[in-house]
Amino acid sequence: MKQGYLQRELAALELRVAEVALALCAGALLLALGVAAFVQRGLGLWLSAFVVVLSGWFAWARSAARSGRSVEVLSRVSPFVEISLPTAVLAMDWKLVGGAYALDVPTVPQFYAVFVALQLIRLRPWLPVQVSLLGAAEYLALYAFGMAPELPVETGAAAHTPWLVVTRAAIVVLTGGVVGLVTAGLRGAVGRAESARRADELFGKYQLGERIAVGGMGEVFRALYCPEGGFARPVALKRIHARLAQEERFVSAFRSEAELCSRLLHPNIVQVVDFGKVEDTYFLAMEYVDGGTLGQLERRARLSGARVPERVVVQVGRDLLAALSYAHDTARDADGKLLRVLHRDLSPPNVLLTRAGDAKVSDFGIARALGEGGELVTATVVGKSAYMSPEQACAQPQDGRSDLFAVGIMLWELVAGRRLYARGTDAANLLAIVNEDVPPPSQYRPGLDARWDAFFARAVATDVGERFQDAEQMRGALTALLDGELPRPEEVSRFLAALPPGDGAGAPPSLVPAAREEATRPVPPPAGAQGG
Repeated sequence: MKQGYLQRELAALELRVAEVALALCAGALLLALGVAAFVQRGLGLWLSAFVVVLSGWFAWARSAARSGRSVEVLSRVSPFVEISLPTAVLAMDWKLVGGAYALDVPTVPQFYAVFVALQLIRLRPWLPVQVSLLGAAEYLALYAFGMAPELPVETGAAAHTPWLVVTRAAIVVLTGGVVGLVTAGLRGAVGRAESARRADELFGKYQLGERIAVGGMGEVFRALYCPEGGFARPVALKRIHARLAQEERFVSAFRSEAELCSRLLHPNIVQVVDFGKVEDTYFLAMEYVDGGTLGQLERRARLSGARVPERVVVQVGRDLLAALSYAHDTARDADGKLLRVLHRDLSPPNVLLTRAGDAKVSDFGIARALGEGGELVTATVVGKSAYMSPEQACAQPQDGRSDLFAVGIMLWELVAGRRLYARGTDAANLLAIVNEDVPPPSQYRPGLDARWDAFFARAVATDVGERFQDAEQMRGALTALLDGELPRPEEVSRFLAALPPGDGAGAPPSLVPAAREEATRPVPPPAGAQGG
């Protein structure tokens, strides 16, 4: 992984080098044309042709770096092309104005040093040494086999003597050695910095990624489970703030959540896979659900003007009620006793929708196991005010029917296409829940089958005794609204895919009818499908 990041960065550097080189070539071409016009026509034309060829090479290099094609070849070939540029310039000077003049020009040896130093950006320690050896060899060969035989013996200029030429070549090689040592040190520093960064991102056996959410008690990260075996598994990692890890009541609540959730093994409940402590804080690792929330679905549909199809509502509701049926009436502790888990905080943000269209209940942070006691008595009001049952809002005894009330509100909002309790403050929401009647959803959705109004009259009844008495009863009544033709998760995913992206704000109007048409098209049930 670290090597992959480094290679991407080096490819980006190759792109920048090619772009800078092209800019320099443009300037060099203007200079060469000036030489042709005002100094020496032949030299200027040769320089112009050389710059054009060079521009072609760097244009290809930029294209390769941008597209990712042949980047490995580019990074290995470019250095040796670059170090040959001073040799090419020296050869042109020799042929056009003579060897004595070419050796007198001080910029050519400097160009060799510059192109050797340029290899620092490629972070390959031996590359500057190899490049410098090639440059020195080209310089010596051009002198020994080309220029030296033509130099006048009587000139006696120091720049023309073999010992000075060899000295210049040795300086180029020495520069390569120094740059190679610096490159090795720099690469080591980069590696240590990367290791330190990775150590900071590692939380025990988990590599932390993007932070998904943060709250008063802790924060949730997208993470990878990275055990010694080398395989990786995506998880959602929830850890409490270090300052709260020192307070026993927070740790106890967090531990209780982990222990309780670890007993809830159901396909429509987000699974807890690990719990523990790393350094000075505690964490909870959960199944990572690749998708969105029910709140996002409702908001996207509302803002885009698309109605949530009745079959999608039923499919989501069936999943939620299957999860609650298991939590309320099936889940058992280590001794085999019924747990009877009450969620107490069901709301759209706590319902996750996978890309396949399955709904999963998450965040049992304030859940309680009723055991054989039958109902929960509490002196405090907990949960989200817009989705509380009347008995929960009044801190009265609660049982599984409080969770069913929350499901009823969420489904009502999907059908009606609007919020039920959004009064602006928690106090106003609670007063509305306790004192106001719930309007039938057909008031906001003309043409809705009257049976839906009857269903919600029970689902969100203020009187506990008038509600559905358990999740399976409510699930059966919800399924009956479709006259036995069961929905499928694919219908949920298809509806989500048809909605405009994001929150739906500013979506092209043409997408809305398409979303309605595509998402409401029924999916035939599989052969042998039965009600549940």
